[in-house]
Amino acid sequence: MPVERTRNLIQAGAFLRDLSANQHVPREIRTEAYRLLRHFPSVSDRRPPAFSSGAI
Repeated sequence: MPVERTRNLIQAGAFLRDLSANQHVPREIRTEAYRLLRHFPSVSDRRPPAFSSGAI
């Protein structure tokens, strides 16, 4: 299940990036997508499950 969660985070982040850059979307929606992205984990913030679970 951790792989599915990671994939979902990556896809959601890509969706928010696309949404925030799409000029056909209303400005309020783009602004909210951008605001959410500021607090969204980046690819470099995501660690392999073994590191994040405290197994090491």
